[in-house]
Amino acid sequence: MCGIFGSFKHTNYEILYDFNKQRGTFSYGHLFAKRKDGAMHIKKAEGVVELDLMESLQEDTDYDIFLGHTQAPTSSERDFNPQTSHPFEYGNWIVAHNGVLSNFEQLKLEKVPWLECNVDSSVIPALLHEYNTTFTGIELISHVLGMLEGTLGVWIYDKIDKKVYLARSGSTLFANLNTGDFSSIKVHDFTELHENVIYELAISGIADWYIINQVGTFKGKSPFFIE
Repeated sequence: MCGIFGSFKHTNYEILYDFNKQRGTFSYGHLFAKRKDGAMHIKKAEGVVELDLMESLQEDTDYDIFLGHTQAPTSSERDFNPQTSHPFEYGNWIVAHNGVLSNFEQLKLEKVPWLECNVDSSVIPALLHEYNTTFTGIELISHVLGMLEGTLGVWIYDKIDKKVYLARSGSTLFANLNTGDFSSIKVHDFTELHENVIYELAISGIADWYIINQVGTFKGKSPFFIE
């Protein structure tokens, strides 16, 4: 079991991390990014991380996107290894995933046989990279998410456009649509995001208010979803 969460404010991010420890404390991973120039900091660590020790990172580099992941041990990986821990990166895509992909082996064999990682989540950025020349933008994300069978809650970061996308199918994902905060665990007045809808974390107005917009859909294949 995993938890994904994120915010545009480091203080909110810390709160969301505390909530999502309920989903597992085997490992922690984050992506901190800066919209202005694309600067990034990726960290993967075993166990619980003291986020107050990272305040200097925020102050020195002025990150304004904070995306995280917590994880319990999985059946495939019982020992911590950064190469098999979230977030996963390939090409221009960074992804953290909560759920289980039942067709991972088939996708890896037929679509991305060069992928070395045996964790199912790693196939998502690999597929985004593989189909990047065939599809673009939301169409690309919709196509790749539509290939996945099983359950998913994801955040996806596009390193080129410096955009963040969210989606879920069969996994929980809640958000404050007016601030851009999101979490696998329901927090306060967060609302549940719709199944099989792609959301973008966007900026509203000149005052840098962050909102979550629906920007597309995909054909989810969760065993729990009924149209």
